[in-house]
Amino acid sequence: MENYRAKIDELDREIMKLVEKRFEICNEIGIYKMNNNIETEDKKRESDIFEKISDYQYSENITRIFEKILQESKKIQEDLK
Repeated sequence: MENYRAKIDELDREIMKLVEKRFEICNEIGIYKMNNNIETEDKKRESDIFEKISDYQYSENITRIFEKILQESKKIQEDLK
């Protein structure tokens, strides 16, 4: 069991680093959007992301996670305004 947990811990660290990088880029995008008077929400972009998720085995689970990631990404951008 400890071996499995160690593997999960390593994956969790990687996921957290990647999400942090994603949010940093979202912040940069938010600044760009604010400076160029562009709406925060981009339904086409979101649709494209969810379409790619459908290719994965656990697509329903991943979709729920990405819904939250996108929600937080938009919040980061909205908080800049």
